Amino acid sequence: MATVNFSGLASGIDFESLIKATSDATRAQRVLPNQKKVQDITDTNSALSELKTKLTTLQSKAKAFATINGGALTKQATTSDETIITASASNAAPNGQYSVTVTQLAKGHTMSFNDRFAASDSVVAATIVDPATNAATHTREIAITAGTNSTFYVDISPTTKLSDVADAINSANKGVLASIVNTGQSPNPYALVLKSTDTGATNGLITVTTGTDINAVSLFQNKTQDTPQDASFTITGVSGAITSATNSVSSVIPGVTFNLLASSATAVTITVSDDVSGTTAKISDFVNTFNDIIKMMAENNKVERQQNGEKVTNIFGPLSISRIDENAISAIKDQMIASRYENGTYVKIFADLGIYTNRDGTLEFKTDKFTENLAKDPTGAGQVLKTFADNVALTGGTIDQYVAFNKIIDSAITNNKDQITDINDRIAEAEAQISKTETAMRARFSRLEALTAKMQQQGAAAANALAGLSR
Repeated sequence: MATVNFSGLASGIDFESLIKATSDATRAQRVLPNQKKVQDITDTNSALSELKTKLTTLQSKAKAFATINGGALTKQATTSDETIITASASNAAPNGQYSVTVTQLAKGHTMSFNDRFAASDSVVAATIVDPATNAATHTREIAITAGTNSTFYVDISPTTKLSDVADAINSANKGVLASIVNTGQSPNPYALVLKSTDTGATNGLITVTTGTDINAVSLFQNKTQDTPQDASFTITGVSGAITSATNSVSSVIPGVTFNLLASSATAVTITVSDDVSGTTAKISDFVNTFNDIIKMMAENNKVERQQNGEKVTNIFGPLSISRIDENAISAIKDQMIASRYENGTYVKIFADLGIYTNRDGTLEFKTDKFTENLAKDPTGAGQVLKTFADNVALTGGTIDQYVAFNKIIDSAITNNKDQITDINDRIAEAEAQISKTETAMRARFSRLEALTAKMQQQGAAAANALAGLSR
């Protein structure tokens, strides 16, 4: 049951207001400042988490120029006839031209069995001969192997339907697709067709083997087939034909994947060159991401001056009590300065890429200058970008020191959380002490109120007695 206080009934003093004023004064000294600290540290942790996310994004943008991607410059591959060959190139592809003549395309294995059925639910074998077992219940197996896949088996019993055989083959998921085709030929138009999912003379080869007893009824023995084959092509300057199990070839020209679409007696020219627009777009992405971080830092490092009469208070932004953001950006800029290529003819430093630092800390990217110098010195441009990316974006690099698990930002957030826990403990102790003081004050005021009431009663009695004597 809640306590009911009748403050000041005898004395006329508002004791509850006095108690509240005393508690509010104590909270103003011991609780409110600590609550403000908790909120400030919480805001700092939120800002640090946002900074980590943005730095991680910046790391991914810079990594596009690193050695692990084959180099800094984006490459493109074009062909003289895209109806015969299409091509693409990674950063690792060397510039050059290649003349390719396609002799034949790779294809898979297709076979249709000569056994024909009235419907897809026709029973494939009414009886299965087996001298040792009842023919009505006996089961035999078809063994199927496709390319390098393991052999799987399909059971054939006197009740097995054509659709059952197709379903079992497809369910095995072993490189063979089965379908039931209506040939339109009476009286038994339905045929079982198998097709390999892989191409190539070896990878696309389907082998079907049946047991002796199934042979006795000639089931799935005779077939019509389109045999598998490898792709074959020649490259001018390279002796002999080159074969491939697939029509997508990525192991012949370093960094280049080309797709064979048709055979032709005419050579197709594949040209690999620098993709200026592609590289420009990646640098722009990096610069924009970097500038986004600078903007975020500016917003979170503000110090606002508030004046109330003669009292002046400075309101600090969430990151203003930490230098982690400034240190991270300074470290990245240091790597920009350090990323030099002394052997470059037109591109030796970051400024030669058209990348400059503005007075507000943001970067400016002049694409015209980059395009001009890239055409003059692609090696220098690639080396400057690659050196920077390798030092900044890879595991253990500049950005990783800040964003990796339990590194600088994580450690700062963890330390801040520990501070919050300690401060909350102090707030709880202060609140407990305030509550204890309030209880003690109420007890004293209650005693005072009781004493006052008693004295008032005695005074009233004395006054009444005096009044009686005067009559």
